[in-house]
Amino acid sequence: MAYSTPNTISVGDPVKKDDYDKLKNNSINHESRVAGLEVGASTIIVFGETIHGLSGYVNASSTLSGLSFYYVQQGLTLTSAIISDIEGAASSVFEFDILKASTIGGVYSTVFSTKPSVTANGTKQKSTNAVFSVTSIAIGEWLRFDITSVAVGARTINILLTASAT
Repeated sequence: MAYSTPNTISVGDPVKKDDYDKLKNNSINHESRVAGLEVGASTIIVFGETIHGLSGYVNASSTLSGLSFYYVQQGLTLTSAIISDIEGAASSVFEFDILKASTIGGVYSTVFSTKPSVTANGTKQKSTNAVFSVTSIAIGEWLRFDITSVAVGARTINILLTASAT
């Protein structure tokens, strides 16, 4: 249904059925367009980070805690977690963790039963193995991003954590 320009109506003039139908249909059209936009914007990127130059700062036994924090301002349901080896590290494993706490200085615990990881083999690849143990995140909670394992010859990785609003 397309927008249709209603006839000009002056104050005190009777409203014809045709004019009323145009106004009603325009309102329905407007609401359906707004609903369509809301569906497209339903995915929230919580963490979407590309980290360059890892080999200059870490080795395969390194862990990096508290690289990034996210304060939850609306209820979330975690939907996806992916780590990508952008440049093809030589060997070992890339792995990251997302932890949540009720306060920024509180006790953090993982949201995964299986953390997203990639076994490096010299090729560019992304993980498909993440399994959430916790998906519901409440307003006012904190999320923390940690790297728990870095592949040998690591240079560039990308991590992505998405959610939907509840």
